[in-house]
Amino acid sequence: MVRKPVAAGRFYEGDAGKLKEQIRECFLDERGSGKLPNVKRGRGKIKGCIVPHAGYVFSGPVAAHAYAEVAEEGLPDRFVIIGPNHTGYGAGVAVISNGKWGTPLGNARIDSDTADRIKGGIVEEDEMAHLYEHSIEVQLPFLQFLNPDFSFVPVCMGLQDYDTAIELGNKLADVTDALLIASTDFSHVGAGYGQLPPAGMPANEWASMQDQKAIDAICSWKQ
Repeated sequence: MVRKPVAAGRFYEGDAGKLKEQIRECFLDERGSGKLPNVKRGRGKIKGCIVPHAGYVFSGPVAAHAYAEVAEEGLPDRFVIIGPNHTGYGAGVAVISNGKWGTPLGNARIDSDTADRIKGGIVEEDEMAHLYEHSIEVQLPFLQFLNPDFSFVPVCMGLQDYDTAIELGNKLADVTDALLIASTDFSHVGAGYGQLPPAGMPANEWASMQDQKAIDAICSWKQ
């Protein structure tokens, strides 16, 4: 089974050549890492990263920072990519454990062994949750650009409450041979998202304040 891309031509270029050039520009952009990374193959010290999933024209250079760090430190060949469920379809926490995901750069293999280790309890096998979801898909071309030969597990989260996060986190804690990618755009502020800033405060300032709470919590963690 090959899951067809739903974000190609929308969130990123739909042509392979144009997509490669778009990703190059994300790295070279003044908002990006400023250079193409020197890819070091093999697992490095980085255990996970947080990467945005908006259209590349908006967040691609920011995503490039994360992938440049991983590539320079040590790029593994196995990933677990967790993304939010924007569509509302499918199980609360959904995984696909077989097949491939297509992008204009080729097909990325699903890591069946790792997926089977994660499944169970709150994590269900469910293709429907992934059918039209972009948050995981948009990470794949960056990984393919750096190394076309890798495998991954897609985990789509409709449920994002604390207890669900703890249960999923405990499962992922045992997956030490894969790098975790958390696909998120963090705060969404504005009337269209149902969250307005306090009167007189710009939306970007309010979003930054909300995001900083999560950033501080992440930075306070010690192994």
